[in-house]
Amino acid sequence: MKLVRYGIKGAGVSAGVVVDDHVVALGALDGAPTDVTALLAAGPDVTADVARKATSARQRTPLSEVVLHAPIPAPSKYLAIGFNFTSHLAEIQQAATQPQYAEQMARFKHLREAFPDQKLPTFFNKQVSCITGPYDPILAPYDSPMLDYEGELVAVIGQRVRRADAATALASVAGYTVGNDVSVRDWQQDTPTMWPGKSFDTHGPIGPWVITADEVRQRLNETSPFLRARYSTIERKKEFLENMVRNELLAQEAIRQGFDKSPAVREQMKRAMIQELIKRQLDAKLSGSDIPDEELKKFYEAHIDEFVKPERARVLHIFLPATDAKQRAEARKHADEVKAKFLSADGYTIFKGGLVDNKGKTVIAAGTDRGQKDPELEKMDYLVEGVLGATS
Repeated sequence: MKLVRYGIKGAGVSAGVVVDDHVVALGALDGAPTDVTALLAAGPDVTADVARKATSARQRTPLSEVVLHAPIPAPSKYLAIGFNFTSHLAEIQQAATQPQYAEQMARFKHLREAFPDQKLPTFFNKQVSCITGPYDPILAPYDSPMLDYEGELVAVIGQRVRRADAATALASVAGYTVGNDVSVRDWQQDTPTMWPGKSFDTHGPIGPWVITADEVRQRLNETSPFLRARYSTIERKKEFLENMVRNELLAQEAIRQGFDKSPAVREQMKRAMIQELIKRQLDAKLSGSDIPDEELKKFYEAHIDEFVKPERARVLHIFLPATDAKQRAEARKHADEVKAKFLSADGYTIFKGGLVDNKGKTVIAAGTDRGQKDPELEKMDYLVEGVLGATS
């Protein structure tokens, strides 16, 4: 479940649940806490109940019509951990040997001398007054040229704990969000506690929403066994989570720049939705393991035209022989005529320039040498009748 704080023009700030591309107000759900922090503190049973009610709620507001604010505007603490994995420490140590980082390393000299062989992470805090919305402006200080930023995974603690063991501590994590750790590097590096350079006003954007811990676990469980095996170690898990944060940030930036409205993206989204719809309908009826291989083979052979001979196909390349410059020139002329005549009605293909793209590139079929004919490619002659063609 994705929890947000949002505003609508002419109204105040409310808390809600993101359902597809809409927001359902917590206040419209019977018995639900009306504040994100209070909801997370109520525990997983309450959040699960709210998620079920939100999914079936009819009263919704399009996400495109709201302004998203920081989902947790005033936490009691905003804690951070630096140098929290060995590869980052190795990266810092390597940077210390590079001339271009000499000034930055000099600024950190007092810390490196105090901790010459650091064994533990560095803990610091960002003042909660720096927190702002995910799309709010970041103010650059007039007296520093060293404004910097880092995308971070933020764990949201739902229930208060003290001196907890590892299992209890993890169970207290109610959800996760994305944080932008904005820093003023000279203010950070010149002080032993770092927080002055981490806590300027507007230097703590978080959001756009908090994803509850159960949904994160579900997403991880839905990954393929290969991926789960690949990310089985602690270091690999951190890499996986960092990639999730990075992908979320890139997706937000792409939406901000309007890429979600481009014809190519809309076409891909449409196909993805159709595939998901068909998959869910099939999953609801039966599992693939319920069908014997013999029945699958029988069905495939009976409907082979549907699988291997689609009504329309997108032509990516045309391979035909040409022996001299004259034939190549004639081939390009005919290819241009074909391109003009057989433009696809498919939006994505049109976006890419039609069915035939004749830019004079040399194409060599896999497994063949230049000048040799490929029997499989020779079967392609029927695609464009009367074109001499060329591989250059």
